[in-house]
Amino acid sequence: MTTRTTLAPRPQGRARGNALAARHALARALAPLLLLALMGPAAAFDGPTTHAGLTGEAVLRSGVHQLLRTLGQPQGLFASLGLGPVALAASAGELQRLRVDLSRLDAAEGYRPGDDGVQTALGWITAGSVLAGLPAQLERHHFLDPVTQRGLDQGQWGTSAAAATLATIEGGEQLRALLAGVGFDLSGMAAPAWLRAADNRFSVDALFFHLEGATRARARPAREQHLVLALLALGGVLHLLQDMGSPAHVRNDFAPGMLDRLGGSVFDRGSAFERFVARRYGRVGLQAQADRAARQPTITRPNLRAFFSAADWQGLADLTHARFFSPGTLPRSLPIGLHASAATVHRALSRDLRYAAPALAPIDLGCARARVCYARGPEGAQLAYRVDAHDRLQFWLDDRCHAATARDTLQRVLRYTLGLLAHLLRGALALEPLTSGGVAVRHLGPALGRGQLSWWVEDLEGNRRLLTERTLDRDQRQSGALVDDLSAQQVSALSADPRARRLLAQLSGRDRQGDPLLAVASMPLRPGR
Repeated sequence: MTTRTTLAPRPQGRARGNALAARHALARALAPLLLLALMGPAAAFDGPTTHAGLTGEAVLRSGVHQLLRTLGQPQGLFASLGLGPVALAASAGELQRLRVDLSRLDAAEGYRPGDDGVQTALGWITAGSVLAGLPAQLERHHFLDPVTQRGLDQGQWGTSAAAATLATIEGGEQLRALLAGVGFDLSGMAAPAWLRAADNRFSVDALFFHLEGATRARARPAREQHLVLALLALGGVLHLLQDMGSPAHVRNDFAPGMLDRLGGSVFDRGSAFERFVARRYGRVGLQAQADRAARQPTITRPNLRAFFSAADWQGLADLTHARFFSPGTLPRSLPIGLHASAATVHRALSRDLRYAAPALAPIDLGCARARVCYARGPEGAQLAYRVDAHDRLQFWLDDRCHAATARDTLQRVLRYTLGLLAHLLRGALALEPLTSGGVAVRHLGPALGRGQLSWWVEDLEGNRRLLTERTLDRDQRQSGALVDDLSAQQVSALSADPRARRLLAQLSGRDRQGDPLLAVASMPLRPGR
């Protein structure tokens, strides 16, 4: 395995300083045009199609359906859930902003709630995956360079001022944000940091906070609102990981990687690769990819961050970075003489690459002088090239290259999405009847660094009350340990209560890697209840 040290950025090539200065001068001259032409931060994979498809297909093949049944939704992913008219699990302002965002989704896509604010659990997860890229400025936090372990960092790019101005305006914050100096400046938080950021409404901590509330809230409407917010957050978490399958997002390449001209209008800009994936696969076209991914062994990683990047270079960002070029990290055009050798040209190009991986495949100059040619890597067409009329060797990515990248990366993205879902849902509890007539609870998930166990009883109206709660000691935090029990007298008293319906146990805490974990188990107190 290539080590992180050998994948360090390459030094700037000869003439890079002059080229950079020229780029800055050109950017200043073109700034007025850029202010008209550039769009706000473009999403990585297209939200309404690719992210919705990736998320929906993975969730259908995961344990989320069973989790929802455990949380009191017998129909699982197909249960109808609503936010409700009153703020019970979040502030009124937060819910109002969320309703506005939801209203902007395309009703035809099937994940915008109805006029009554109700849709299926699967629809809420899919909606969260789409909303995670809205407003578009939030995509600035969906980048991770595995070499530097930093997020988007292109403040030095020549058109930064122009892009920042227009991205602020187009991103929805408009002039007040621009004047306040908080607009997009071609920099952002690294994706794993954004995963846990306090101001990320779809963070992993928001996910577990609301999952816990979906058990602990006293009234059913409050628990349902918590559950909807948890499902939205789950979709957002999956979106963030999926973006690590887009080469521009893992090669510090917003500009020009996310600013390709995609249509006749100067305003139609984004990632040509991601537009290709959306058009080629849509949502339905991802089903076959998901079926193949589900038949492969489940991806396991030691912690949440390792799904993104780790020292073993087996995170999704690591693997994408090491395999594919993005528009801004291609070899730069190179003047070549009539008698230049392919070996000499290849060495010059390789020395000038921004990153050591992927290695540039062999170049055929004879072919390049006659037509468009392709350098072929293990995944297929790596890049396109040709010698132009000025004897310069030019490089670009076209649909043939995008097709090769998509064939390789989409199944990997789905496998990592499935692996992340399994990691998030790894908590497990079992209620075990005791010969004495009591009930014990056994922890079947991974060993915990810290944890808390609570018992709850639910009445006929769906209201819950806390019976008892305890912090687990070291022995109780081990996988397979009997965590706690209720005595025969306690169980008998609950069973005798005509209003008592179900007994529930909830385990919440963090594993030894510091990742959150939650598990719930329940049982009826009397048959037929």
